[in-house]
Amino acid sequence: MPNQVSGTKQVIEWIAQNVTISSSNKAYKFDEIKHSLNYSEYQEAVLTAKKAGLTNLDIQGY
Repeated sequence: MPNQVSGTKQVIEWIAQNVTISSSNKAYKFDEIKHSLNYSEYQEAVLTAKKAGLTNLDIQGY
């Protein structure tokens, strides 16, 4: 947005500091997330993203 009112710089900096994309999966340490997504969980995530207005989604065949 004009005049940097959207906080784009701050959002990008927060993502850079707080989001890690890694091929090493340490989810096994946490009971709540140590399993792979099942179909229902995946569908819920896709629907939530669409309802939020996200359009550039890489939806996988499941």
